[in-house]
Amino acid sequence: MKSLDVKQTALLESLGLTNDFSNATDDELVEIEDRVCDELMLRGIDETGDGVNDYGALCESIIDALPE
Repeated sequence: MKSLDVKQTALLESLGLTNDFSNATDDELVEIEDRVCDELMLRGIDETGDGVNDYGALCESIIDALPE
C-alpha cells in the first residue's frame, strides 16, 4: 500500500474521512472512494473538460493509493 503525503491526508481530513487505510473497514474504504470520486467529478475536471486539474490529480492519487 502506498503511503499518503501531506496534501492527500489534508484532503481526506477536510472531507471528514480517515487517512489510515490499514485499519479502515471495507465500508470505510468504499466511502472514501465514493467521496473522493465525487470530489473529482465536481471540482477536479479542468476548464476544457478533457482532463483533470491539480485538485483532480490529487483525488486520483488518493484513489490509486486505496488498497485493492
